[in-house]
Amino acid sequence: MLCSQQLDWQGDGEPGTPFWQRSGEILQYPLKPPALWLILSLGIASVLSLGLLTGLLLLFLALTLFVYSLVVIAEVAGDDWVPPSPMDVMSEGGLLVKQIVLLITLFTVPLLLVSTSMVLAMGLLALAALVLPAAVMILAVS
Repeated sequence: MLCSQQLDWQGDGEPGTPFWQRSGEILQYPLKPPALWLILSLGIASVLSLGLLTGLLLLFLALTLFVYSLVVIAEVAGDDWVPPSPMDVMSEGGLLVKQIVLLITLFTVPLLLVSTSMVLAMGLLALAALVLPAAVMILAVS
């Protein structure tokens, strides 16, 4: 009997390749050019003298690396073993920039208010601790 419901692909029924047989691919993954460029740029930025500009650059690169790792997880889950371009991270509709602004706001505003009201600053930091996991989940789901 036919139904009007859409069918979902459930796979071909073959078991996946065991981890130990794919360990070579897994260990070589960060040595492929797109992933290697991102790792090298983070390494170079980390040896620069610390200042506000360097701190912002490190924050940007760390968040880019975080989002890049989520993109890598999505690609590998689809059985694509070629590292995505770091520019794929930027094409997430500006979500990375929004995350950076959110982090800066969540953690600098309480620091600025510490001299005015310790209770307010601690309350905002507690709010930041609750908002941060939700922001990471939104980033992961997207």
